[in-house]
Amino acid sequence: MSSQRLSGQVALITGGSRGIGAAVVRAFVAEGAQVAINYLDVPERKKEAEDLVAQFNGDVIALAGDLSDPEVPAALVKATQAKFGKVTTIVANAAVLQ
Repeated sequence: MSSQRLSGQVALITGGSRGIGAAVVRAFVAEGAQVAINYLDVPERKKEAEDLVAQFNGDVIALAGDLSDPEVPAALVKATQAKFGKVTTIVANAAVLQ
């Protein structure tokens, strides 16, 4: 049972399609938040993001974008605001593996 303590909040979670990011998405939604998931635009990540979106009846959207592109962060915020009206929290979870 959740407390809904994040009701009315909107989170943008980078790297949100799998692993820790996906766990954060689930936790935020369980507490009442709406969530935008950012994922790297490759087929595997897209599928993972789409699977998460399908679980949450409109409370989650998926936004592709490579955060190494300096224009992407602002575009993600703008897209999140267009869908949910605001952004109250950003979780910077994206990673670069070399």
